Amino acid sequence: MNNGQALKVVEEDLQVFKQLLNIGLENIQLAQQRQLGPWLLKYNQLRSFRPRRISQQVFTGLEKQLNRDGFHFNKPFMAKECFWSGELLNKPVDLFYNKFPFADCHGLLVIDRQSWQPQYLTQAIHDYMFALSQQLGEKLTDVGFGYNSIGAFASVNHLHFQMFLGADSCGVTQPQWQHKGGEQIYPATCQFETDVARAWQSIQHFHQQQQPYNLLYTAEGVYLFARPEQNQVPVPAWSSGCTWYELSGALVVFDPDAYQKLSSEDIRHELSLLAVNG
Repeated sequence: MNNGQALKVVEEDLQVFKQLLNIGLENIQLAQQRQLGPWLLKYNQLRSFRPRRISQQVFTGLEKQLNRDGFHFNKPFMAKECFWSGELLNKPVDLFYNKFPFADCHGLLVIDRQSWQPQYLTQAIHDYMFALSQQLGEKLTDVGFGYNSIGAFASVNHLHFQMFLGADSCGVTQPQWQHKGGEQIYPATCQFETDVARAWQSIQHFHQQQQPYNLLYTAEGVYLFARPEQNQVPVPAWSSGCTWYELSGALVVFDPDAYQKLSSEDIRHELSLLAVNG
């Protein structure tokens, strides 16, 4: 209450604050990270408070109609979380800050927000992200854009990409893997394409097969991960699910004991569980 009047609050935010009060602000721990072989392991307690939204739903297909009564980036309360709007490569975009960041300069890039596009890629958007990554990469060499399809732990069905810096630190970008010309086999199913048309052919195949997938766009090309649908593979107790970031070889954990005890082979094993055939 505020001067006898009910406060205007967002239910999701209220639940997060309740969790924080329950734990006690003095007990919130700082984020940490360490390298385990090719893998980047991060401890991020606050990330565990993130609302799950549609990432908990049973997978019924890659394309779902956007629910205007559910969560989306056009909600009035989201306006204060948008810190930049403008045009990039002749498209209107909005950049929102991420309330639960796990990477450097982590934001949410929403393309043509007012067109109400669901979280489903078209060739035009794919071509755009490929070109945008290359152009921004001329100045921000380690820029990356992550994408979760429906059924691959996307939490919001409103077209968006997760923009961050630090793509060069993700395990999948290292030179020892076969998809980068090396000799080692990446434990998850990964394809790397520097040709925009070939990459789209693979995405089209995912769509035709109703195959959940994650993407990582970088300045040098795009990494494509076919993977089992969300909740088909048991989620480790220390995680809320493997998104594009985990498939890229950068894992976020919430348990401080797991952060200390996980080994490089443990991570390789978890990623191997997400491999698919064909």
